[in-house]
Amino acid sequence: MIKRYLRPLLSGCMLGLMLTFPQQAADAAAQALRVFAANVLPALLPFTACMLLFTAGRTFSLPPLLLLAWAGGSPAGARLFQDVPLSPHLARRIAAMTGVMSPMFFLSTLSVWLQSPAQGRRLLFCHLCAALLCGPFFRSKKKTPPAKVSLPPLSVSHSLAQACSAMLTVGACIVLGAVSAQMIHCLFPAFPKLPLALLQCLTEVTSGCQTLTQLSLPPKFLLPTLCAACSFGGLSILLQNAVFWGKHGISLSVLIFYGILRGIIAFTLCFAL
Repeated sequence: MIKRYLRPLLSGCMLGLMLTFPQQAADAAAQALRVFAANVLPALLPFTACMLLFTAGRTFSLPPLLLLAWAGGSPAGARLFQDVPLSPHLARRIAAMTGVMSPMFFLSTLSVWLQSPAQGRRLLFCHLCAALLCGPFFRSKKKTPPAKVSLPPLSVSHSLAQACSAMLTVGACIVLGAVSAQMIHCLFPAFPKLPLALLQCLTEVTSGCQTLTQLSLPPKFLLPTLCAACSFGGLSILLQNAVFWGKHGISLSVLIFYGILRGIIAFTLCFAL
């Protein structure tokens, strides 16, 4: 009953807030689109198109697919496993290990915001280690034969069309997350900037991470927090992943739990380094 009415309730509240604060909503959306166009799209669009061309028409076992899921990030990684025959336990394990962000986000976008390629590589290392370390939490004693999947062939034009469609979804999620955070700020004008930035990371991680990098936080706190936020992924990314993992019976609430686990591990690793 709660799930049935939660989405209409939240979306209705957002509609009311945007009508109450139209200028603030428009400004937040415009800023989010600038971030997307200047920092996210140039890195992810060509990479996603090349990934689709590389995998098209080929047969893979699970380990290479796992590496490809890490290379593609979310939700491309979840999409790779949508049609792979997996046992329920193995599907949960892979879902916990593949809810990552694209390496290009760390190596280009985050490195630019932090003005340090070395810090971007360090965050990526901790991010992937956190995903890998989630695997032992869901290890099964029962061994299953390695599955293989043949991906359909794609022409260059179809690869570009699918990559552009994926980027539009990413851009829409970034805008929605930024507007949601701004509406909360409008409701509570005295809300401190740091909790607002953390809340923004929970809803949409890209704009939330950019806000965190602008707060002049000490690196010993900023870097682990950024790594934890990226490993959690934000609700917008988790919602996208849930669309593809739903075929294997993995719900959004389960993916949120996996994201929290990855975030805790990533924060610990990055803080230790």
